[in-house]
Amino acid sequence: MAKPEVDLSTQFFIDPIWIQANGNWLHANNVLYYFAASPFFDFLSINNNVFQQFQGRPDTAHIIGSRDQFEAELERHKGISYVVEFDPLATPAMVKGPNGMERSETWIIRKQDREKLGDPKEVKVLEYYYIINHVVLQAPRLESMLNYRMMNTLMTLDKMTNAASDLPVFSASNGYSYFRQGQKATATVNAAEGQQSKAGTPMPGSRGSIGHEPETTAEEAEQRSEERILRAALSMTMQYGEQYYDDAPLVGEPGNFRLGTAKDPVRGLKAAELGPPTRSAAASKANTPAPSIKPSPAPASPSGSVRPKG
Repeated sequence: MAKPEVDLSTQFFIDPIWIQANGNWLHANNVLYYFAASPFFDFLSINNNVFQQFQGRPDTAHIIGSRDQFEAELERHKGISYVVEFDPLATPAMVKGPNGMERSETWIIRKQDREKLGDPKEVKVLEYYYIINHVVLQAPRLESMLNYRMMNTLMTLDKMTNAASDLPVFSASNGYSYFRQGQKATATVNAAEGQQSKAGTPMPGSRGSIGHEPETTAEEAEQRSEERILRAALSMTMQYGEQYYDDAPLVGEPGNFRLGTAKDPVRGLKAAELGPPTRSAAASKANTPAPSIKPSPAPASPSGSVRPKG
């Protein structure tokens, strides 16, 4: 049974004693040996086999002492090997650092598996490693990065959903709102205090003293606001309850309203059916013109002559 791979992406390695014993700096000919001292190195790789085979032989000292010849020797064998992918000393690169653009000092080591000899393309890349300021790190895999980002995104969305689920508040007077009870009460108290301060400000030239009113709690202010809204709603209902604006008014009982049709009986009449507005009786009498009075003719005498006056 294959042994499960150990995730070393969260570990690092540094050996100041080895650096001090080998010239106090890393270069192309010793960087692979420094990497071989880390826990990321596989001792069953070709690098270890070639090193153990040529170590202590004067005729092969140039292969061990030169990175180019050592990597050329690795290409003659099949299996897992470690080679330098990027040399910051041979290929200078500028990166953005804390003090602006700086020269990169990052080494990149590639772990590969050669499946066929003679063809440099027949190489399967397994891992990448970085050496930054003498610290050896393993590059995370793409699947682990995507898994971390997705888990982080899901956790953030879950926190946002849980926080937003408590925000909607419903009340019969105001409907739905997205303010918490404490925030809504504080806003109501601030508005009430502003109105009280304006009402208690004396007019210029007045000599009256300002009386201190008792403080209003948040619950009392909210209750007064709801009572004021209820009184306004009842007043509008009593004043305009018999009128309808649309041709299809709302019919039904509370909780089961629906749009009515022309055939549905309604309590009110449309403005066209009511005709012109009627005036009061006093206004009608005041505006009615008085009838003209004509004098009646005097009665004729029996002889047909008119009797003189006086």
